[in-house]
Amino acid sequence: MKKLESENGYALLVVLLVVVLSLGFSATFLKGSLNHATQERTVDTSNQSVAAAEMGVLYYTSSFEKELELELLDIQKEINERLDVLKQCVGCDFESEIRVLNQNKIDEYTTLVLKKVEDLNHEKLEEDDDDYYKRNASVDDRMAYTVESAEAEMAADKKRIKIVIKLRGIAEQGQANSESILSVVFQVAIPESFLTKSTQLIYDDIYKNPPAISCTDFLSTKKYEEEGVEPFYECSLGADEKLAELLTKIKGYPHNLAPKDFMVYTDNYLENVCDPNGNANKTETSNCNSKDFEGISVVVFGNEETVTKNMNGLENVKIYINGQLTVQNLNNTSNAVLVLKELNVLNNSQNIENSTIVVLGFDDTERLAELIVDNNITLKTNAKFCLDTDRIIENDIVNFGNQITINEGSSLIYYTSQGKTYYQTKQNVMRITNYTDFLSLCNVSVNGSPTANNIDPEFDFEVEY
Repeated sequence: MKKLESENGYALLVVLLVVVLSLGFSATFLKGSLNHATQERTVDTSNQSVAAAEMGVLYYTSSFEKELELELLDIQKEINERLDVLKQCVGCDFESEIRVLNQNKIDEYTTLVLKKVEDLNHEKLEEDDDDYYKRNASVDDRMAYTVESAEAEMAADKKRIKIVIKLRGIAEQGQANSESILSVVFQVAIPESFLTKSTQLIYDDIYKNPPAISCTDFLSTKKYEEEGVEPFYECSLGADEKLAELLTKIKGYPHNLAPKDFMVYTDNYLENVCDPNGNANKTETSNCNSKDFEGISVVVFGNEETVTKNMNGLENVKIYINGQLTVQNLNNTSNAVLVLKELNVLNNSQNIENSTIVVLGFDDTERLAELIVDNNITLKTNAKFCLDTDRIIENDIVNFGNQITINEGSSLIYYTSQGKTYYQTKQNVMRITNYTDFLSLCNVSVNGSPTANNIDPEFDFEVEY
């Protein structure tokens, strides 16, 4: 038998074995690679669902805030429109009315916020329509977000509402699908008040309707202790109430208040404030002299003309007269402010010291006011005479300049919105073109008209993953 010496067959077996082993290893590596790719795709899809939910957070928080801003603007507009009506209402209890208005709007805003949260849960087309709020977050529609649920909780102090909105992020990539839930938590502030007192005084702030509450009732019910009631405390003198008696009550027990914190309204200046001797009907013979009012402010309303013989020696008072003051002599005032629509001094106005006289004219710019001083007027020391020249007869303005003497340290201040110039040859004259600045320089201090605030929804949010 012939012996085989060729080994070519073994070489083939070795090659085949190597090939089989290589294919086995390759399949193992390929399977691992495919599994790894699938895992990466799953992780990527999960990340995309989280990103989609985050987009939902940004959308719904910014949308919610924007909607509240628009609602607040509407509330502000409605309040200011109502305030304009109330200002013209004769006999209305203005303070009470605006408190009710303010509280109604706070309640309305609170209800509105709660309703918006409730709508996020219930505004579905059908009970099983889970895609009502679904919004696409990518061009290929493979990423989206939707509202899962919304809850609102009022704080115990009723000053804020805690809102929790759960958002579901959805992502698809190949056969991989992923959903992620994020919770966004934010607080919506409920304002304590929509109203503020304007610091920009206007003409209507000075000559407004008197408060309905009497000074006797204001003190007896301690209105000054109520929340939101601040100086100036405003009340009206009744027909039989005397200012002197009121001053005693204000300073005495149990009130212990300062007269300078009060603004008192009266429609009978001579009887209620001056309390003149003799026949009060003969106003031209009645005097209002040497009165120390201890810093209180008095508003005289209801009459076109306040007439008295003499008003000399007035001290520590601010008097706002809703009309013309006609007086024979107006001398020796000290630490006093007189704010009038018109002035007619039949004789003299001398030795005005540490005091201010302001003539503002009428609210109807077609009706120009009189400014008449028959003899000389002298501003002695640290005194001011102020004119709204837009509302005063021009000849009276010019004539007044010929009669006034302004000592060093005193000044004549006039307001104009029409670019006019007066008293160029005189010293210590100031020309003002901003009305609020004019009133401030002339020591006119009253409660500014309430106005609606521009309120920001003011909420920050945090996300819970």
